[in-house]
Amino acid sequence: MEIDFCILATIGAIGFAAVTISLARQHVIGPHQWNVPVSSFTNDVLRKLIVVDIIYPPAILMAKLSLLVLYLEVFRPSQQMRYAIYFGIVFVTAFYTGTFIAFCVMAIPRPGESLPETLLSNDVALLIPLSFAMGSVNVASDFYIFLLPIPAVCRLQLATKKKIGYSAIFGTGFLACLASIMGLYYRTKLKYADVTWTLVDVFIWV
Repeated sequence: MEIDFCILATIGAIGFAAVTISLARQHVIGPHQWNVPVSSFTNDVLRKLIVVDIIYPPAILMAKLSLLVLYLEVFRPSQQMRYAIYFGIVFVTAFYTGTFIAFCVMAIPRPGESLPETLLSNDVALLIPLSFAMGSVNVASDFYIFLLPIPAVCRLQLATKKKIGYSAIFGTGFLACLASIMGLYYRTKLKYADVTWTLVDVFIWV
């Protein structure tokens, strides 16, 4: 099952990357905000900005579920680990499903409403604090997933070298934690900084 989640996460990541690269090629993200004319924000660009917001939560959810389901298969004999993994699965599923629904409700135009009207509405203004919340949960959940298997690996009846090897494999997840921290840092700059310029860093690290 973890393979299925991994495939879905890969498809989501490719879709996210394709749309963001397309936005960069249209010079909507990357240049400084004062160098991007209003005329650049065509309906096509606005649709892509909405798609990026909507793709991200399910894509990151699939990535986290693929690891948690893998843990479930590896550490199934341990009841304590199973409960900890089930908690992680329920939490990330509830949170990222909720954010996906929130993004859809806030960013997709209602009947009779144009794309510019939607993106200038008060609802869309709430996407920035929601983005901060998502960045914070990304950091917390990545550290949770990173730390979760380490005590179980230490308790395994294995040679010390093998324990170190397994810990090193799981420890590569620390890179995801660092990326989440950087993503959160740049998300916090969106409220105050040069948005079109800062979005590049946000998209790189999320």
